[in-house]
Amino acid sequence: MLFMILQSRKLSHCQKPILEVEWVYVCISNTNEKVYHMYMIIVDRVVCAEVGFPLQKAFQKQGYTAFLLQLTGGESLKTRKSKEKVEDFLFEMGANRSTTLIGIGGGTLLDLVGFVAATYCRGIGWIAVPTTLLAMTDAAIGGKTGINLHGVKNYLGSIHPPLNVIVDVEMLKTLPQSELRYGLVETIKHGLICDAALFSFVETYLEDILSYNFSFLRKMIVNSAIIKLKIVAQDEKEKGIRQILNFGHTVGHAIEMMYRLPHGRAVAIGLMIESYLSWKMSTLAHVELKRISALCQKIFSCKEIFLDPEQIWIAMQRDKKGGAKVVLLQKIGKIKHFANQFVIPVSKRLFFESFEWAKSQQPLSILA
Repeated sequence: MLFMILQSRKLSHCQKPILEVEWVYVCISNTNEKVYHMYMIIVDRVVCAEVGFPLQKAFQKQGYTAFLLQLTGGESLKTRKSKEKVEDFLFEMGANRSTTLIGIGGGTLLDLVGFVAATYCRGIGWIAVPTTLLAMTDAAIGGKTGINLHGVKNYLGSIHPPLNVIVDVEMLKTLPQSELRYGLVETIKHGLICDAALFSFVETYLEDILSYNFSFLRKMIVNSAIIKLKIVAQDEKEKGIRQILNFGHTVGHAIEMMYRLPHGRAVAIGLMIESYLSWKMSTLAHVELKRISALCQKIFSCKEIFLDPEQIWIAMQRDKKGGAKVVLLQKIGKIKHFANQFVIPVSKRLFFESFEWAKSQQPLSILA
């Protein structure tokens, strides 16, 4: 899998930054060396006018066949019905094994497109063009694809890496800042599990990052992506060390699906709770626990969220990892493993204790 960040330039005739479509066309067309090729562009309708239609025209101008389907991103997209819709579109347009799918959008759309690519004609190539920070640093990297089943996150899916991931950092300027904040949580996670310097970078330059300083954003995205790429290269099928990427997600996914919270906000709560568990069950220092809590709280504005720990605990039992199992930190930048086991069960008593601690944190009443 290739990963490239375009050194973006604003087009003089555009009032806002957009993906450099001609650059993307060159990157994509060079990915496959076949003389004749068919491209199927699956794009979030929010960016279709700026990116989807221009890319389709760029392919057609060069004599390629390119069809386009618009979808509305969001967690509600990750269903069997949506997958069937994309599959029907591909079939009706004549897609076959020589077809390449191109997904343009956020993490939910890329999860869906990748899963379709994994199963259509027993597997075809696909290319990810992420347009959100969450997708740039996490969802587009590593090949995990999937949809939800009966309220359980990513229960159906496959590991099917894209041929290429193409990132234009300036696309982030077209999004509300809330999306930037949600995506930051995955970068913080990468710092917590592997790179204390990345965690400190976000701590130090948080205001610059939230102000869309592209120099800081580009550096952060590259470092975050490298962490995930290195982990995935060691364990593509998640039999061992790749499990550490689930830090904060056992709790976070349960909250996300139970209460329909955005992924980033739910995982921020998960990071706080699983960090507390790391303090209780591992060697994480209390001063580091306070740093983690403080950074997670700075990302989100003050807002009370009413959650039921009993219901979250029940939802955690349905996690695809096999129940309430969590990743623990040894310290910021390093995880704790036990005899090569990277996830361990947590008791209901300790989970409830961690929930009460998270509820007590100030100034943000993240749980109430």
